[in-house]
Amino acid sequence: MLNMYSVTQRWMRLNLLSKPGFVFRVHRRLKEELKGKKFLLVLDDVWNENQPKWEEVRKPLVFGAQGSRILVTTRNKEVASIMRSNITS
Repeated sequence: MLNMYSVTQRWMRLNLLSKPGFVFRVHRRLKEELKGKKFLLVLDDVWNENQPKWEEVRKPLVFGAQGSRILVTTRNKEVASIMRSNITS
């Protein structure tokens, strides 16, 4: 099972997220790990309103099996709209 929390924490400690080509390698690895597998991704307390960045995050996630879900929590209606979410209160 891929534990993205611990993986991301390690990347941040090593300052890898800003290195050239790193995001491409991450996308390729995620695609390999998720291909044909059902997953639940929880993104808690999202505040980034940058739609192109969200689209970039979504790219490798489309390779998961049918029924995979992304659960996003935010207090910002613009973020919910950008992420194409159903807004609940």
